[in-house]
Amino acid sequence: MTKFAEQELLSYCYEDGTGINLSKKEVGDEDIIEIISFLEKNPSIKIVDLSINKISAMGAILFARLNTTATIVSFAYNRDIGAVGATGFSELNETATYVEFSGCQVGDAGIKNFAKFNKVATTVDFSDNQIGNNGIKAFTKHNKIVTTALFNRNHIGDEGAEHFAKDNKKVTTIEMSLNEITNLGMKNFAELNKVATSVAIKANRFDAEGLIDFARFNTTATTVSFCFNSIDNAGAIGFAEHNKIVTEANFIGNQINNEGIQALSSNVFLKKINAHCNPCNEEGYAALNENDPIKRTNYGRELHITKEVPSLARLSLFAVKEKLIKENNGQTRTFTVEDLHGLGDNVDIINQSRF
Repeated sequence: MTKFAEQELLSYCYEDGTGINLSKKEVGDEDIIEIISFLEKNPSIKIVDLSINKISAMGAILFARLNTTATIVSFAYNRDIGAVGATGFSELNETATYVEFSGCQVGDAGIKNFAKFNKVATTVDFSDNQIGNNGIKAFTKHNKIVTTALFNRNHIGDEGAEHFAKDNKKVTTIEMSLNEITNLGMKNFAELNKVATSVAIKANRFDAEGLIDFARFNTTATTVSFCFNSIDNAGAIGFAEHNKIVTEANFIGNQINNEGIQALSSNVFLKKINAHCNPCNEEGYAALNENDPIKRTNYGRELHITKEVPSLARLSLFAVKEKLIKENNGQTRTFTVEDLHGLGDNVDIINQSRF
């Protein structure tokens, strides 16, 4: 295809007029000017999907130079874009804030240069680009703009995860799924990370030990996704014992049964838990949906999760929160056995702690 008729381009637009799907339409570099002209005539189109076509580095660079309307652009799986295309795009782009280069053979050099020259894009997807430890280290060192970064399906190991956590000053949402991060990388990431609040490390090479260390050392990440790892009951129980920061967790596709699910439920720092596709039954799934703080605490007691764990202390406070607000106008005071609705053995812990 060397030329698109305007009517044909209109047929590819979203019904609401906000985007155009040109994926798998054999778009080449020679079609970019025609597409840009169409976008200029239809400025409501902000989303442009150019994935899985025949665009090279020249086409990506030309798009960046001419585009003045599209803010979300995907070049996914145009494999001839490479490092040159990603670099040139970042140098010339003044409009697109979300850019996808998945599967474009960008490599370590490409993401380094993209970070160095990027002035506009705040969300980038560099999944499936053969990026290793050196690449993510260089990206992190030079990045001043990107706040959401996807590095799934690459070759990032413990060293890369550690350096990202240590050097990152900007990225608040990071995905490093389907990489090579082990228990050591999980521990070091959690200990060094001071910026990223949303972290996805699915299908890597860590197990219960890595998960527990993440919970023990994490001070920043509140939303995590650890799907499809080798996490078992020991990992879930350890996470429940040590977690004081994470409020939303995804454990889909691990090896956690009813006992582990109940342990996770006992930690009310966790407001949302997704643990489907684990070897548990209705009893375990019922624990996931339990809202009664007393029942949630009892799960932990039955599993001998120690009452000194801060999560259980906070759970006790959670149980009397409405009473405190309604009867004492939100003013702090000393708690009593009666306040804690049957959780009286936590009174001393509550009164010695700041919440």
